[in-house]
Amino acid sequence: MFHGGPEMKKSVRILIVFLFTVLLSACQASPKKEVVASRNDGSFDANAVRSAEESHASDETEAVSNFDTFLSTDGSVTFQMEVQNSISTPNMPVVEVIPHTISEKDAHNAALALCGSSAVFYEAEPTLNEMYSKSDVIAQIGRWSSFASTEGMKYLFPNGDKDVWESDAQTLREGMAYLTERYLNDNTFDYEHAPCQWIFKKSSYYVYGAEEAEGLDTSHENDEISAWVANGDGRYAVVTVSRRNADDYKLNNIYYNATISGPLMVEYAILRSEKLRTEKPTEDQIAAAVDKAQAIIDQMNLGTWKVVFSNLGTYQAGDSMEYLIHLTATPVFEGVSAIHCPQLNNLKSQAVFASNYYLTEAVFDFSADGTLMDFTLYSPVDVKQVVNKNVKTMTVDQIIGRAKEQLSLSDAYAYGAALENIDGEYSCTVNISQVEYGLARTKAPNTDESYYYVPAVAFRGNIEYCMQNAAVPFYCQDDVPLLMLNAIDGTVIPLGNE
Repeated sequence: MFHGGPEMKKSVRILIVFLFTVLLSACQASPKKEVVASRNDGSFDANAVRSAEESHASDETEAVSNFDTFLSTDGSVTFQMEVQNSISTPNMPVVEVIPHTISEKDAHNAALALCGSSAVFYEAEPTLNEMYSKSDVIAQIGRWSSFASTEGMKYLFPNGDKDVWESDAQTLREGMAYLTERYLNDNTFDYEHAPCQWIFKKSSYYVYGAEEAEGLDTSHENDEISAWVANGDGRYAVVTVSRRNADDYKLNNIYYNATISGPLMVEYAILRSEKLRTEKPTEDQIAAAVDKAQAIIDQMNLGTWKVVFSNLGTYQAGDSMEYLIHLTATPVFEGVSAIHCPQLNNLKSQAVFASNYYLTEAVFDFSADGTLMDFTLYSPVDVKQVVNKNVKTMTVDQIIGRAKEQLSLSDAYAYGAALENIDGEYSCTVNISQVEYGLARTKAPNTDESYYYVPAVAFRGNIEYCMQNAAVPFYCQDDVPLLMLNAIDGTVIPLGNE
């Protein structure tokens, strides 16, 4: 169980208002109970230091089984609780964290972890004035030439149409002619890329170049380091580190892309065709990608992380399929992993408990052969203090009961379908099929400088909307996060910023 104990009577002050973007529509019946919202009444300090009576092994698990059907209070949603899975139940901590400001040393170390100790890094060329060496251009033109035709464009972009392929082929030929004239005639000098200095500069530097950015008002811009990584034959990967510490929002992010795009995104399209049009990745290939990702993020020395397989991306490319192995890493505190949540999409929300710092996670995309195609690390944190190594939490039955109460207060407008223009009667069914137990981040009240990771329970499942007597749903979503509750007192942890 979740470390036993009676249901808490007070709400954790750092935890928050109801999950759903629209609570109850005007036509809905009044809810039988009010949404459990948090209060800044000092209850967090009291609840967070209450320790569980029992200690649990790190590998301890508990079976969760609950089958039930219930309605929302307005009758617009049918909920089907069909949960039967095991959860890990170690000692659950409460940990206070603060944003980790990425240093120039961190940036260089992350680049080495991503690209290897022998990688050669250059200052990224400005987006609006990219420059290349003669050897770069010779290699690029040699590679692009075989695709500078309608059939070549069809191969790279098989989901387009003939008119676009013909137009793009002509554009690529013109681009190759321009590069030849600019770089390869006898009167042009041979450009050399500058070594990366690993010094933060304002964003404008990497858009316009040093001279053009001089004199611009850059006070509102992010600090950035962007490096091109030489991969031979005029190919370059890109590592970008971006940080911001302003009143509106904060950033500490690291990005990697396996190639610069080239004209018409042709360089990236070539790499996709080479790396992603394969047989479906095997379990061994997925496991190898997980191991490789874990080694990369461990080498960055930006905290403790756990990498897990997220899903296998499948993309139709004409008559072929492209496959991407999607992996996700979340931070680990006191041996317990954070639950993967949807990333925040609004860092400027004015809601009381909204966060202006992306949720801490890392996302990897690998090809079947282990090539890292894309990577993003969001918002590393430092531990400020471990408030409690074994906090007292609610039982499984108590948490599931609270989840049913909260879900019943939602309505059909809360689950994604655009219902404003729907004529006729419809049904909305939400199937809750999985429970996950771990840590979740919540914002400390009255500050943007501190967050707490607390025990939490996430409920996932499927959503389906059908017109009356229709066999096929007009809207459906599978395996989506539905609700997250604080396991200390059952208050709602929102799954996004409003």
